[in-house]
Amino acid sequence: MRKQAKNLGVSKDTIRNAVQDLGLVSYVRRRRQLLSDASKETRGIKGKKLLTWMKHNGSTVWIFSDKKLWTVDQVLNSRNDRYLAYCIEEVPSINTTKHPASAMMLGVVSSDGNRMPPFWFPKGLKIGAKEYLEVMQNVVKPWLDATYPEGNYVFQQDSAPGHKAKITQKWCEENLAAFWPWSMWPPSSPDCNPLDYGIWGVVERKACSIPHASVDALKAAVEK
Repeated sequence: MRKQAKNLGVSKDTIRNAVQDLGLVSYVRRRRQLLSDASKETRGIKGKKLLTWMKHNGSTVWIFSDKKLWTVDQVLNSRNDRYLAYCIEEVPSINTTKHPASAMMLGVVSSDGNRMPPFWFPKGLKIGAKEYLEVMQNVVKPWLDATYPEGNYVFQQDSAPGHKAKITQKWCEENLAAFWPWSMWPPSSPDCNPLDYGIWGVVERKACSIPHASVDALKAAVEK
């Protein structure tokens, strides 16, 4: 409103009164995935396949997975991190570093409320098909077998290069009870994965509300 008042050459009260008279509400602009026409078409085709599968497998537990890079820096929420003060100098700043220490994590959660203990990739590891497959074989698969001995689940992964590699897709098909191949998962679809659109944000707000002195401290806060 302050910017509008300045542009129109009127007071802030005039703008505020006009907004109230019109019944308008101030909203924060939302971020959305930029999609090309080809991506939109592909999302529509694959989305229909996914919905059809779900309709015929209603009792199956959905297993969602996603990787996330965490840093030791404090997270800033420009909308909610506010202070009441007489001047800006009274508001404490949030200090960030140019290249903060970080750690990559694989998260796995299910539609029935179960979750796999977080897996942290070794520092500096370049995660390709081989490295990802080792984690699937030695970490994810044992957890799935122990949690769902009857095999009543379907496993989801996005279309990252290491995930849709032929060796990974073949292993998943042969060793998992069921999984959605990359040909079924819509591209550029963070709105389809609860880790992307919900869980990561909640954990980040709690675990990264303060800066961490080390990567170990960061990991402990995330796992808590």
